[in-house]
Amino acid sequence: MPETTSAHVSRATTPKNTAVNLPALNGRNVRHLSYVQLVSRAVKVAVSGLAAFGLFLGFGIGLPAYGEAVTEAQQIEHEIQTRQSFEVPAEAATLAVARDAYDATEPPLVIWPVPQGTKIASYYGPRTSCAAGCSAFHEGVDFDPGAGAPVMSIAAGTVIDINRGNWSALGQHVWIKHNINGHEVISVYAHLEYGSIAVSVGDTVHIGQTVGRVGSTGVTTGPHLHLEIHINGIPINPLPWLEQNASYL
Repeated sequence: MPETTSAHVSRATTPKNTAVNLPALNGRNVRHLSYVQLVSRAVKVAVSGLAAFGLFLGFGIGLPAYGEAVTEAQQIEHEIQTRQSFEVPAEAATLAVARDAYDATEPPLVIWPVPQGTKIASYYGPRTSCAAGCSAFHEGVDFDPGAGAPVMSIAAGTVIDINRGNWSALGQHVWIKHNINGHEVISVYAHLEYGSIAVSVGDTVHIGQTVGRVGSTGVTTGPHLHLEIHINGIPINPLPWLEQNASYL
């Protein structure tokens, strides 16, 4: 018998449950789709109304249906007009702004006058007089960032006193008055480098502004910044106050 071959016909089949990928809907697409749906409804209602009106003319019936069609058409027109504007939910306007490590935050009210890690040469309190003219009670703290290092104002304030001479025990120094959390605070920056004072009495300074440079004017044993903090006219220990209130730039 002659050989018979069966032809295999390959037919493309579409899976029954194949998901159709639709383009993502954004606010504009949603409004457009809604508008199209409403217009479609309006056309159907209009056709229905005309048909009902024709029945009314031809057979004297159908007036209630026509009235209902007109009412629904008016309602659809109102919906079309009101849906043209996209409204943001009220609660969205009151959401708090999320923050992370890269977001800006409020600037500090107080900073340290020298860079982080600066060596402390002498602390506040009783001490053995280091040189002729030095007090036995140290009313500030001595920072040693190195000769010529910039000295920054610890906070915004007003310059109330300057000594550009070299005859004072504090040498060339600057006094600045601040209002910090409702309290009057005065900061004193002493032993500044000769000729480095960069502010004048009456100047308004901002936080971190350079007021001078580290020097050795006055009674000293070497270049350093002598910092005093006065509250209610009384010198206090600057270190715990700065540790509680200040940040580094």
